Amino acid sequence: MRFWQDRDGLSTHWVLWKQQLELMISKWMSRINPLSSDYHEFCDQLNQLRKYAKAICEPTQLHLLHCDYIGRNILVDRENRVSGIIDFDAARIGDAVYDLAKIIWVDIDFSDLELRNAFLEGWVCTYKQTVPKMKFLFYVGIQCLAAIAWTDKNPSADGTNAVFRASAIRTLRIVLKELEAL
Repeated sequence: MRFWQDRDGLSTHWVLWKQQLELMISKWMSRINPLSSDYHEFCDQLNQLRKYAKAICEPTQLHLLHCDYIGRNILVDRENRVSGIIDFDAARIGDAVYDLAKIIWVDIDFSDLELRNAFLEGWVCTYKQTVPKMKFLFYVGIQCLAAIAWTDKNPSADGTNAVFRASAIRTLRIVLKELEAL
């Protein structure tokens, strides 16, 4: 398995997380179809989101990131205890809040603020680490960008990718509204 420093040409030194993130953002921006009918709907929003990247600090601790940390990749036993994690193809080293943003956006109704906050409170209680709101929201926005790029690269015959894409665009609007309110 190629680890991220091989795939993207960066070392594992923690000060390079922002560079790694910028490489991922550039890659996903290049995969967006500018001819799609909804391109103008979200293109300005993505550019607005990128402005928040300057405020993202390097993580004080590096973590192994799964980068596809969602419900279908978490195995549970009969007592509903986590028994394993699968699909480490996109794994890299970076900020743990990035993985947290992915699982919350994909597996929880992001627009349900009460549910989202309950999950975040449980996470903080369990891991004894606060979740910086601006960083969390920025990463959710980046996950939306990744989803839009993925759907452009992987069109589906059954229309499910269009639903996923629309959800990403909707969530991106919510993220920007919440970022502006901070």
